[in-house]
Amino acid sequence: MLLKNLTARVIAVLTTALVALSVFQAPAALAVPGPADTIENLETSYVLEIAPGSSGQRVNVTLWHDPNNTASNLKWTYDPQTQHIKNVATGHVLEHAPGQTDNRVQLTAWHDSNNTFARNLKWTYDPATKLIKNVATGYVIEHAPTTTGSRVQAYLWHGSNNTFARNLKWNSEAFPPPAPKGMCLDIGNTRNSDDNARIYDCLDHTNQRFVIEGGQIKVEDTIGTGSEMCLSVAGGRTNGQNVRIRGCVASSNQQWVAREGQIVVKDTIGTGNEMCLDGGGTRNNNDNVRIYRCTSTNTNQQWVVQRGFLKLKDTLS
Repeated sequence: MLLKNLTARVIAVLTTALVALSVFQAPAALAVPGPADTIENLETSYVLEIAPGSSGQRVNVTLWHDPNNTASNLKWTYDPQTQHIKNVATGHVLEHAPGQTDNRVQLTAWHDSNNTFARNLKWTYDPATKLIKNVATGYVIEHAPTTTGSRVQAYLWHGSNNTFARNLKWNSEAFPPPAPKGMCLDIGNTRNSDDNARIYDCLDHTNQRFVIEGGQIKVEDTIGTGSEMCLSVAGGRTNGQNVRIRGCVASSNQQWVAREGQIVVKDTIGTGNEMCLDGGGTRNNNDNVRIYRCTSTNTNQQWVVQRGFLKLKDTLS
């Protein structure tokens, strides 16, 4: 009987551990790169390329005037999780090279598969404006006016008000379709310890982008900064305790497990008083997010992880 009870306890512990690992140890599974495709300028029909023969860790990105060419050096993938735009042929990712500060600078690509957190390698695509914008600098990719020829240099432009020029606009199936709207977990504009988590209309904004890693839910734009911020319980395990951000440390207050749509405070699992991430009973901007006793039928505790966003399921169309 003793052996049987011990075996059952070991199986239960291993099952809990495997659930945590399957959810949190593979953040790339939260978002799937789009299909390989060309990135075509709306004004000129030139497509981005890594020119044949280009080699080295940093290379210039050029534009080629043949949108129907199927060569792999003209094709790119976009990973919503890393926000990298990667060339299919070479593995280089688009970058805004450090130190380039003029209004117009050359677009380059960088080859370092381990450098996943540098913000100058990250890009967003807005389906409404069709702009491809660098996360670190706000520069957008352009086909510079008056540049002609079969192959020309690609550039970055920092005219923030020039959102209607067609030479700044791009089409590609490599980018995912717009995410459904809804209410998202949001941590506000600052990155200060004890800032409350809240819900807010889902936007394409860094306040709402998270990476799930090692059981922690990290604010994406703080990764690699030396001041990483994590979603954290205030300390207690009682109904209504605020959820906030704090510097990432090895603390049980920052350990979470996703289970059947709920996000559970890990150290409460199996205690008879399991506590879940809860968006509250209303769906208003700036409503505080808290923990509350887990109930399988409670829609306030049902979340969808989508492209780095944590969305309340009942707000999605």
